[in-house]
Amino acid sequence: TRMNFMRPDFAARGHWNGHEWLHRTDADGFRNPPGTASDGLLLFGDSMIYGHGVEEEETVAHFLRSEHGRAAYSMARQGDTLFQEYVLARLALARLRPEQLLVFVFLNDFEDMTAYRKPEQITGAPEIEHLDYAALAARVRDPEADGLRKQYRRLRVWRLYEGLRKAPPAPTAAPDPDALHPSLVSILDDARFASVADYYRRVLGDLAARARAQGIELSVVLLDLGDEVIPKAIPAQDRLHALLAEIGRENEFRVLWTRSIYAGCPECFLPGDGHLTREGHRRLAAFVHREVPLPAAH
Repeated sequence: TRMNFMRPDFAARGHWNGHEWLHRTDADGFRNPPGTASDGLLLFGDSMIYGHGVEEEETVAHFLRSEHGRAAYSMARQGDTLFQEYVLARLALARLRPEQLLVFVFLNDFEDMTAYRKPEQITGAPEIEHLDYAALAARVRDPEADGLRKQYRRLRVWRLYEGLRKAPPAPTAAPDPDALHPSLVSILDDARFASVADYYRRVLGDLAARARAQGIELSVVLLDLGDEVIPKAIPAQDRLHALLAEIGRENEFRVLWTRSIYAGCPECFLPGDGHLTREGHRRLAAFVHREVPLPAAH
């Protein structure tokens, strides 16, 4: 898969852009307190949903559990796109039997997809039919299988650190204030948008069908921040929302977007970073609870 998987039962401090948090994983390698129920609502997303920059007790999954009584289990990880989220969802469908899947889409996902996947992989989507998910599940649940490589990895990281420490800083050009952010270009440029948009149609359509066959509800949320974090973001987010809404109509799943809950809320975003603060996560939890009702059986 060329995917990274987080180590289970692991804890370390995280630092980025002046913010610090405790990264602690459960027995399955996800950021949840021990014993968190995984048979209700499963959350898939990137660092925005993982809770980059805040403690676990300040994340959307925590607030869904603590303030809204929802059984919410986070499978979100930093840097993930729909590719990784689809693979994780397939693994979860086979083992966890949740009631609902909630996939969050963010503005940088299209750009990230082209970094993780080759053009032929985006076009062919081999993860739908050509991955051995039973073997992958066994491999992920046995992270010590590559234990003989630990020392090599440590040596490689140490050598990289030494090289960077001694290397002179590379000169950087001043950013063009009128240039579009790369994540916007990946959506607004028709040629770059087309192949990833088709990937979204195929993969979300397949996931919706597999979930429906097992009586599981799929919802997709566009984590739309307006232009609060990235100026000039509105046209790209509008185009992304139109795509997701079309796919949702074609495949009969719920599509939501969050622009209204973040309008005029600078306190929702970490200063100098852009990820969600405690308040940003809390608003998102309330939004999800309101817009994604419990299954009819409840």
